[in-house]
Amino acid sequence: MKLKSKSKRAKSTPSYSILSQQKTKAILRDLPLETHFHFYEEIGKPTGQVATNLIDFCSKLTSAQSPQSQASLIFHMKRGDFAAWIKQAVGDSELADKISKINPNSYSLAEKLRQTVNDRIKQLKDAVIEYSIVPEDRDTMTHVELA
Repeated sequence: MKLKSKSKRAKSTPSYSILSQQKTKAILRDLPLETHFHFYEEIGKPTGQVATNLIDFCSKLTSAQSPQSQASLIFHMKRGDFAAWIKQAVGDSELADKISKINPNSYSLAEKLRQTVNDRIKQLKDAVIEYSIVPEDRDTMTHVELA
């Protein structure tokens, strides 16, 4: 039974290296207008969907239920657009690498993309919370209260 429990944990928790607080926050930040991700069904045929950051991108994946949305996901996956945007604009090369390994012809493409991105966001948010914990040093606490 221990083996089953261990393998479940390995599947549900993708391995990522530990990032600095600054890098973690940079990945989760709102992106400048010129680096937003614009979804297309094909070249010259925009869907009208735009992702402004990684969290917004994940929400767009969650709502990708229509045939138009599915066509857009396949189009961008085959071209490597998602991985390139996540690496270059978002600044997360580890997530980009995981995204690039997803089969664009997968029946559950939207779900695989959403789960991969959502797991990374959760891991990054957990790290931000850990960074914000103040040590229980009374001198530090007094100093913080006075400042």
